[in-house]
Amino acid sequence: MPINTDPRYVGRASMTPADSVVAGQLGTWTITYEVGAYGYDEFARLKIASRFASDWGPRSSAPREARTIRRSASSRAAPRPSPTSPGSLAGPSGSGSSASWCRYGTGLYSGDKIHVTIGDRSGGGPGSRAQTFREKGCELRVLVDPFGTELYSVLASSPLLDIVGGEIHRLVVVAPTRCGRASPSKRS
Repeated sequence: MPINTDPRYVGRASMTPADSVVAGQLGTWTITYEVGAYGYDEFARLKIASRFASDWGPRSSAPREARTIRRSASSRAAPRPSPTSPGSLAGPSGSGSSASWCRYGTGLYSGDKIHVTIGDRSGGGPGSRAQTFREKGCELRVLVDPFGTELYSVLASSPLLDIVGGEIHRLVVVAPTRCGRASPSKRS
């Protein structure tokens, strides 16, 4: 039986900063997932995915790499990684989409929050590079499996960013190699 995907039940997501991003810019973004009325079971999962045609790139948890990710939670019950699931973030997965997930050893309550920081600079990295092409409403889709059943619901409030062009660095002109009339005129 499908679950109710109303944000009151499955939760909601937001992103900071939510300002426009210059294509290819290095930065740090935090996606915050607020747990809904269903709660977040001890085997629940949260995924963050970009569309297939994006070059936002794979994400890594290595501290010196450009795409570092850090996760934290604010909860009434402190999350503890379970022995079988160390609460790590992984990616990419699927057919080209970059995805990461959080798994905690204890459940979370309605109103608790999970924070996923993309481009974390605390380990000395330069941040994450945004995709290199413009796109209005670039979605970082957030999916949740609140019961740990491998049945994910897409959050209606998945964050959207406008990726905009920056300053012009160079101008490239493509022109034909010959100039003149397209066909010679016939003399009579």
